[in-house]
Amino acid sequence: QSGKNIFVHVYGNRDSFSGGGMVQDFKELEEKKVTDMEMDKGFAGLLDDWQTARKEIPAFCFWENGEERTVTFGDWVSDVCRFASRLKVICGSGSMPGENTGNIGLAAANCYEWFVAFYGIILSGKTVVSLNRDLPGEELMAMAGSADAMLVLADRELMEYLGETDSRLLSLEDMVRESRMARDGEGKERAADFSGDPDSAAFILYSSGTSGVSKGVMLSQRNIMTVLLEPSDEIRGGRFLLSLPMHHIAGIQISLMYLAFGVTIFINSSIKYLIRDIFRFTPSIMSVVPIQLDLLASKIKKDRRLRETAAACLKSVVSLGAPLMNEYEEIFSPLGIQILNAYGLTETSGYINSWHPHRKGSVGRILSRNKFRLEEGEILVKGPSVMLGYYKNRAATELAIRDGWFYTGDLGRLDEEGFLYLTGRKKNTIILANGENVSPEELEQKLFFCPYVKEVIVSGSDGQITAIVYLGDCGEEARREVKAWVERLNRQEPTYRQIRRIHFRDTPFEKTGSGKIKRKERMEIE
Repeated sequence: QSGKNIFVHVYGNRDSFSGGGMVQDFKELEEKKVTDMEMDKGFAGLLDDWQTARKEIPAFCFWENGEERTVTFGDWVSDVCRFASRLKVICGSGSMPGENTGNIGLAAANCYEWFVAFYGIILSGKTVVSLNRDLPGEELMAMAGSADAMLVLADRELMEYLGETDSRLLSLEDMVRESRMARDGEGKERAADFSGDPDSAAFILYSSGTSGVSKGVMLSQRNIMTVLLEPSDEIRGGRFLLSLPMHHIAGIQISLMYLAFGVTIFINSSIKYLIRDIFRFTPSIMSVVPIQLDLLASKIKKDRRLRETAAACLKSVVSLGAPLMNEYEEIFSPLGIQILNAYGLTETSGYINSWHPHRKGSVGRILSRNKFRLEEGEILVKGPSVMLGYYKNRAATELAIRDGWFYTGDLGRLDEEGFLYLTGRKKNTIILANGENVSPEELEQKLFFCPYVKEVIVSGSDGQITAIVYLGDCGEEARREVKAWVERLNRQEPTYRQIRRIHFRDTPFEKTGSGKIKRKERMEIE
């Protein structure tokens, strides 16, 4: 795929829409494509199209001050344009606390204002620095500094936590409100009045850093718009609950896809309210990171009312950020809920695999918009989804992208029908004294079949393979069961792949913001 013909949206007649439950049925779905000239307009072209064609169609639904609120595409794009105009005035006033780099930090919980600011920053010609608001304050501001952010827009709760001591901090909610209150004629109100380079850096996102090191990934508007080349069939007529954290590339990518197809986004502001919002919005599809999927699975096992509600409304749950544990399919499949695994990285602008057809244990086939190959088992990707590079890190960029190919660091294998199976991370491979290579992730997946295992890391030292296991609140009986499980597993494995030692932890492993276990260069046994 060259990007010459991409899907922009599918929409049709709205049969019904009620503020209490929000029901949308899309009929006579219309496929629209953009030309090269329209593609070159980037987000401005998309928003202008939505502002005109969907003025009265709801774009967002969320809970605010104890009430359900909806915002139409027309009102949202108007807010985005006013925000962009206001930001241009502020950045051009000469009153900035630091150097006018054009990079604007954004740290907020999932909320309507986030969508106004994100697209408004890009429309104004600036670059969004997407920050994880859950980081410790000093770490968050240090990350903003490493990206040369001249301003950091933070939500009200985060502002209170940080104490508003940094001159770069501005209230996100106040900024949106002030831009919305601008008198007619003070700001541009149509997306068509803005322009920008779709191939320059539009936003910087930090990789989750399972090894403890995060890098600023630079992506363009065209990078992220490649998701519209081959959209998932799941979006057609669905009710989408957005629970993905928006500092995560998956949140940005998936929400763009749903907006592009005219589907209303139901915003979940926090994992604390995830279960509440399933009851409130009754979604047909939702996308989650591992920590959210784990919460949902554990609650469904215990809560009959939630189990019945999920079975009645949910059709698909898309997991992003880590390979699926087999336990999840055993929990969700009997309820008629399909668990799909989206595979991709921040560096590939999010997921690059097809969710259908589904095959157990596989992430599916790689979408045709990118080229794909395996080199000594490592997954390589080349195409319009691949990042521009790492911010101010030329050495890391040149190591990751060679001859246009992005070296993902992920290991995989293909079956005879082209389905991809993830087998681990190259940097985690255990190299034994006899020269044999062992993927710890493959053994970890097998250990997860044991019902007592909550978390596990497999590592290698002194020529032996060790499993470090966290069982939660389980007692001595569970430990004996795990040991017996490992003995049975070892009888099925070649000698060099057998687990020789088991260590039980009393506490969970340290995790990234998306719930992935942080692996250290050498996993220490506590």
